[in-house]
Order: sequence, then structure tokens, then C-alpha cells
Amino acid sequence: MQAELTEFRVVTTAGRIFGWNAFDYEDLFRSMQARGHTPVYAKPLSEYEAEIADSEEQERLHHELQQAIEEERKTA
Repeated sequence: MQAELTEFRVVTTAGRIFGWNAFDYEDLFRSMQARGHTPVYAKPLSEYEAEIADSEEQERLHHELQQAIEEERKTA
């Protein structure tokens, strides 16, 4: 059985951000270090995108709440 590649979102000690394909975290860290990069953050792209979507939704809800509070203050 052949393992599938996963695309990771990676940040290095130099502050560079990569999309990097690897079979797993061990393969990811080994291949990046072999090319002179030291990862400090790595997450599968699908998980990273889900976190971003959640964060954006929380921001939207917070904004809606603030607007509702302002409207309530105006009518009070």
C-alpha cells in the first residue's frame, strides 16, 4: 500500500511560510531540514484552513454583536 502525500502549511525559524508536501510530520521535518529549513510550526493545510475559517467566523459574530449593542444603545 502506498502512502498519500499531505500538503502542510509550514513556518520556519527564518519566518518563511511554505506549502510543503510530505507523507507525515517525520517526513516533513526530515525533508525540510535536509534543504536547510527549520520548521517551528506545521499543520496539514486542511486543518490550517479550517482554523482560519473558524477565526473569520468568530470575528464576524463579534462584529455583529458589537453592531447590535450599538443599535441598542442608540434606541435606549
